[in-house]
Amino acid sequence: MRNGLRWQVAAMLVVATSCGSSKDARRGGSDEKWVEVSEIIRMLEQSPVAYQIADLDKVPDIDPKRLAEAQWPQLIEPVSFPKLDANGQVVPYEMERGCLDLLSAAEPLFEKKDYAEARKHYEAARAQYPGCYMATVYLGDATLFGGDPVAAEKLYLEVIEKNPVDYRGHFFRASALLAQERVDEAIESYSWALTLRPRHESILTALHNNARHIGATVHDQPFALRALARKEKDGFGIFFDADKPYWLSYAAVKAAWMGEPEVRRRMGANPERYVGWSSDEERHALLSLLATYLYMRSEGKVERDDELERLHNIGRAKLLTGFILYEVASRMHPHLILTLPKAVQQQVQDYVKRFIMGVGPREIIPS
Repeated sequence: MRNGLRWQVAAMLVVATSCGSSKDARRGGSDEKWVEVSEIIRMLEQSPVAYQIADLDKVPDIDPKRLAEAQWPQLIEPVSFPKLDANGQVVPYEMERGCLDLLSAAEPLFEKKDYAEARKHYEAARAQYPGCYMATVYLGDATLFGGDPVAAEKLYLEVIEKNPVDYRGHFFRASALLAQERVDEAIESYSWALTLRPRHESILTALHNNARHIGATVHDQPFALRALARKEKDGFGIFFDADKPYWLSYAAVKAAWMGEPEVRRRMGANPERYVGWSSDEERHALLSLLATYLYMRSEGKVERDDELERLHNIGRAKLLTGFILYEVASRMHPHLILTLPKAVQQQVQDYVKRFIMGVGPREIIPS
């Protein structure tokens, strides 16, 4: 390991080798595929690969406010109207341009709250372009704001039937359900919409606006990443917040996945080459971070970190997979969740309900 500041190397070694086992963070996970962070530190020290560590805030080309974009960059552009093809792959739903133009032309009527007249235009667009489900969305909106949530819900159900993986039908149906005081169903629809379109601003705004009505405590702040590992011209860089030294474990594990074939082999990944981000890598890094933090907190070496206490509760609730998919994977692949098996999607929705919407138990009492 090559490095610039000796105190940082010493800090890394002290933190990593004193934190003990990660079993508490893993809560009964298998030991067959696991490499403790203390062992990873020794491997990095002895490796022929160059690893340089530095204080996150002192690296000129790193913006601490945009760490998530650097560590988890968006790899593909989102599709405006996604659907699944026969092979379960995301493809664009072809929304006719003429239909969208008609809907836009009627928008001034909607904005003036002339919902009856707007409805006529939306109905005409729907008749002319039967495959354009956005006409049905707009018609549902005019019907809902015109005072008929029951009829509006039926229209939104048509949208869902036409394209179940577009968040819009579920999102707008939630408003119609809420107008009917069907709160539990509204919660399901809101949470499913946010599962299909993680962190969508309009959905989160609606949740804030209706929080009291549905009994929610909305947590819409992104996970506060405080470390980064990346390929450098000469080896790999490991950057972490020196004021929160436990974050070093996260960056060290990420760097080891990129640079150490033995780590990948023992974790069940391709030892020949690093093929890119995986949920196994992210879980390894997050649980190593959490194990280090829990140990240091128990020893009185660091103060309580609310972000990691929340992560600990997520792990104890067995929703770390949902967290990784919602907070991390969907940043890189915006439509990934649409392609996953229903059981995995359910884990994301459970995470959304409990830890984003706050409509279930969030505090896990330590055993």
